[in-house]
Amino acid sequence: MEALFADRFDDAIRKEKFSVHILPSRKDYNTMISTLAGQQTKDRGYYYLRSRFELLDIAGSQRIVKKRHDATAHPRYLITKEDLFQRILEAHVSTGHGGVKKTRLGLHDKYCNITERMVAIFLANCESCQKKKSKPNKGLVVKPLCSSGLGSRGQVDLIIMESQPDRDYVNIMNYQDHFTKFNFLRPLKSRTAAEVAYNLIDIFTLIGAPCILQSDNGREFAAKVVYELKELWPSLMIVHGRPRHPQSQGSVERSNHDIKQMLIAWTTDNSCSKWAEGLRFVMLQKNSSAHRNLNNRSPFEVMFGQKPLVGLQKTSLPNDVMRKLETEEELAGLLANTTPPHGETDDDDTDFVPQMSPIDDSRLSPQAAGPSSREDAEHESVSAAIAHLRATQTKARSDTDNEDEEETDFEGSLASQMSPVNDSWSSTNADDGVAPSTREDDAISETVDPLTTHVALINTRREEARKGQDKSRSEMLRRTKQRLSPFQVGDAVLIPVSEFDRGRLDSRNIPGVVVEVTPRETYRIGTEHGTVNTTFSRSELLKGDSNIVRDVNPELMSVRHLAGLHSAHGGQGFSKCSCGSTCSSKRCTCKKSAVKCNSHCHPRNGKCTNK
Repeated sequence: MEALFADRFDDAIRKEKFSVHILPSRKDYNTMISTLAGQQTKDRGYYYLRSRFELLDIAGSQRIVKKRHDATAHPRYLITKEDLFQRILEAHVSTGHGGVKKTRLGLHDKYCNITERMVAIFLANCESCQKKKSKPNKGLVVKPLCSSGLGSRGQVDLIIMESQPDRDYVNIMNYQDHFTKFNFLRPLKSRTAAEVAYNLIDIFTLIGAPCILQSDNGREFAAKVVYELKELWPSLMIVHGRPRHPQSQGSVERSNHDIKQMLIAWTTDNSCSKWAEGLRFVMLQKNSSAHRNLNNRSPFEVMFGQKPLVGLQKTSLPNDVMRKLETEEELAGLLANTTPPHGETDDDDTDFVPQMSPIDDSRLSPQAAGPSSREDAEHESVSAAIAHLRATQTKARSDTDNEDEEETDFEGSLASQMSPVNDSWSSTNADDGVAPSTREDDAISETVDPLTTHVALINTRREEARKGQDKSRSEMLRRTKQRLSPFQVGDAVLIPVSEFDRGRLDSRNIPGVVVEVTPRETYRIGTEHGTVNTTFSRSELLKGDSNIVRDVNPELMSVRHLAGLHSAHGGQGFSKCSCGSTCSSKRCTCKKSAVKCNSHCHPRNGKCTNK
């Protein structure tokens, strides 16, 4: 192994092409000794060497050392290319396979021509250092989750509060609609799937059930929740997503952090330890806060198309006036006096007037001046949505009219006789013989239906949220591609091994090489002891500094099995039994593995003799 390591190191050093004076060979080293000793012509090279180096006689042999200005200073030797590997290896092992700086500092006091670049080349070819390499994948996402709309994906997670319970409540359930980022918080008395499903039913009957329910609390837990939901709601159709992978539901994990901080602030501000009571207020605060991925809109706006209503706080009434109100008539009179004329209301407050009034088309007209602010642009988008709704309704009515023209004409004439008089009817129109408009599309052309406007506003908010999430998704992919370049067949990689698949003293990585790139842009990795039986995405692999795999074994194996073959201690080695007997036969897993039973096996079994 050391011979192969030395060969790889020598090849890398040879490619660097260090100068003769920085890293001389043994032949060049002897020539430099002769020059410094004055045995050759004193040319330009002689004076250059005399300015940098000097000779030191040690046990009858001459060595080249860096020139010292103080004769009592510790000498620093010049070493040859042939001795470089051994010297760096000794210093590297003495530091416990430390990094570049630790190894370089261990060599600096004794040798003068070992640079940091040489140490870096050595570490790039050290198998032990590659095996212990950590995985810096924070903030990298290869395939972000995409949600098409409300209810396409729901994420549920539990916040453990067992160390600080509130009466019988020991956990917090956080359910988030992935598209709108709207959170629902519920206190729980346990972590059972039945109680989680019971609280989810309460949420689903309000906003509907998602297509995918995602949880990272374990596949078994997610499956049990879905099973309990089916028991409570037989007609419900739902599947569960990928568990035990926090990166795949980073949105709800991030909201957990925010909720904890908000809950801390609420309990501090109110001097109250009953956090279960504060969950309702924290939920409103969280859903009312602007979200960067929603184009700086709040989840409440994306869900309902308007900001949350908090009584009269959203009106223009002063606080002292609001405190004196007693009857609804007084409120109506004050609102009539304080509400500006139609079309002059501030854009941000139009959604919060307690009564719904028709909206002037002039405010939403596309012929108006170009948008000078975010609100103007929003009104134009709402106007376009309303126009689309009108066109759809008009087309539907025209298609219906064309089916039976005679019947339509008869019904139209009958409706014109039975319809009430239009308020806009004038004597001028009557003299001209023009009948008042009775068709629904003519009424819509006069005023905008408030319900239609609100639906268009909700669609506008969600379209903004979709664009904001697409922008964040593109930025995440750009950052990932910048740091994680794709692999090609033959590239050196490292397979990270989880703590569950390796022993305490085993390396955290398995060196390998890419043997196949699948159409789905995943990679199959081969090692010296076997080929992994599963494929990996780019984010699951580390880039190797150099290829240290000699021959690839095509036999398919699991990562745990390969970790055991690469281990010097036999692999993971953990076993657990649940015997109720004396554990004296090979039926016991621990006895069969020739290990002693531990405290996790059967704490209540006092008959065990394998201890």
